[in-house]
Amino acid sequence: MPYHPIASAPIVHLAKRFAVPLIIGMAPFLAVILSWTPDGQSGTLLTLFVKTLSVPTLAVELIVITTALVMRLCLRGSPKSPPGFVLCCAAAWLGVAIATATWIAPEPVISWMRTSILLIHISFAWAIFNLCEKGIVKRQHLTNCLMGGLTAVTVALAVFAQTVRDPAAFNWVNGLPGFDNFRRTGYYAAPIIGLCIGSLPRVQGRRRWAFTLIVVSFAFALIFWTGTRGAVAAILASSLVGLVLFPSLRNAQRWGALGAAALAGFLLSSFFPQPAANMSLHRTGDLTSGRTRLWSETWAAIRERPFFGYGEGQVTEVIQSPDFSGVTHPHNLALQTLLAWGVVGTILLLPIAVKLGRCVVRDARTDDGETLPFVMGMIVILLYSSVDGTLFHVQSTCLFATFAGAALSCKERAPSNNQRRKADKIVVTPTGFEPVALRLGI
Repeated sequence: MPYHPIASAPIVHLAKRFAVPLIIGMAPFLAVILSWTPDGQSGTLLTLFVKTLSVPTLAVELIVITTALVMRLCLRGSPKSPPGFVLCCAAAWLGVAIATATWIAPEPVISWMRTSILLIHISFAWAIFNLCEKGIVKRQHLTNCLMGGLTAVTVALAVFAQTVRDPAAFNWVNGLPGFDNFRRTGYYAAPIIGLCIGSLPRVQGRRRWAFTLIVVSFAFALIFWTGTRGAVAAILASSLVGLVLFPSLRNAQRWGALGAAALAGFLLSSFFPQPAANMSLHRTGDLTSGRTRLWSETWAAIRERPFFGYGEGQVTEVIQSPDFSGVTHPHNLALQTLLAWGVVGTILLLPIAVKLGRCVVRDARTDDGETLPFVMGMIVILLYSSVDGTLFHVQSTCLFATFAGAALSCKERAPSNNQRRKADKIVVTPTGFEPVALRLGI
């Protein structure tokens, strides 16, 4: 690459190695630190916003988006764009989202806020994709920092739990720093376990093995301690999907090590205070408590406005049952999408999801193994979203955007059959007849 005075500056080299992956990986830990209050006191309005909207995560996303735009100006070459039909579907969906937020939503302010946050996530995924494609962010560094962030969060929460003076009287549900509900630690821990599972085929050396298994055990400790709904089921289901789709995961020794790490996580969780009846392992498998009734009421609301829905983030206004007071999402991704944008919006999103899924699965099967960790993290979040709000809340949706952007940035992508046929065509050039190889675009 030709020398460029700005692109060769030390700050750019620092960003290439550590800066961007580090702030992404440590955003949840920053949220824990900023919302840390003695004995879980209510704190300030800022503390509430930090926990409810994961403000540090949104700030990091905006920083990364800005970095990607700056790198576009500093480095030669324009950023990649999706295929035309994907852009058309995305533009049409955006029109539906804006129209429903403006003219249909019972609470347009909330709908506009949630839609804006979703657009930040999408832009963040685009930024991660371009930064990885240009070599500004190394995918292995991103994996390491995400795993390190989980470790830091677990240690911080363990310290906080041990400093609570009266565990029996403490509000464990809403009092933990960094999370507005303590079971949403599973939204964070489960995808990182998926990331670790996908990393196993490339793990080499004792130190790397030890680090990966420690991260897995810490993540399971959070899940078992809080009794997070659906986390264990999502991990098991995604593991089965991974075994079917990716031959590189079919290794009994690695799965045995994962099982040992999960057992270690269970033992670690026993050192945390567990005074509440709705905590610990006995609650972890409770997937249907109240959900089936919520799904039924959500479906009834969808049938009243089947075509364009109610706008994003309107569950609180649409579902009026006192049993679901304060519920902000229907605990199911399909119902969440249908309620927000109706059949029309959902159909517009399907081609994008299919294109994304086919692309990343193909890359994870054919590249050198760097894509697989992110794909496994995506699978965990998707399966988890069938029974919870992992693609509604900011932190877990940001994780999904991180995984998607990194997974799509595979540089060693195998060409499709159609592209092979095109590459074999003969065209006339100034020097005669020569084969022309086409570069694959996303």
